[in-house]
Amino acid sequence: MNIVYYVLGSIFLLMGYYILKAASIYKFRELGLTLGGMSYLIGGCFVFLTTSWIPLVSGFLLAGVFKKIFGDPTTKH
Repeated sequence: MNIVYYVLGSIFLLMGYYILKAASIYKFRELGLTLGGMSYLIGGCFVFLTTSWIPLVSGFLLAGVFKKIFGDPTTKH
């Protein structure tokens, strides 16, 4: 069962990295992307420390809350 936690934690770390890489395009002015990426990264790191599913669920829900509050980045025409 631990291997599942490690695989999902690795996926969360990769998602967090690439979301923060996308946030760097906007120079970290979009709080939804920045905080969402950080929640994925922190959730992925805590999975490796605790080997529990709780950091995965909390990181996913927290990223969803940040997306609802701050929204997606807007394109300026």
